[in-house]
Amino acid sequence: MDVATQIRVMRAARGMSQRDLAREAGIAGRELSLIETGKMLPTLELEAAIKRALRWPERAEEAFAILEGGEAAA
Repeated sequence: MDVATQIRVMRAARGMSQRDLAREAGIAGRELSLIETGKMLPTLELEAAIKRALRWPERAEEAFAILEGGEAAA
């Protein structure tokens, strides 16, 4: 699952609008929209700000891999 989809899924799970997330992350709404649609890759700094705003769980990447049919790391 790509980062754009992961962000959309986590944002929905948190019950946040794009506007809410952009405000919490300190980025422009248009920028978040471009990231969520996969038209722009976030910098490492932007990705970190978004993940902080979403209170991203430590094992989220593992959960997304399981959802895609992968296996959890031991």
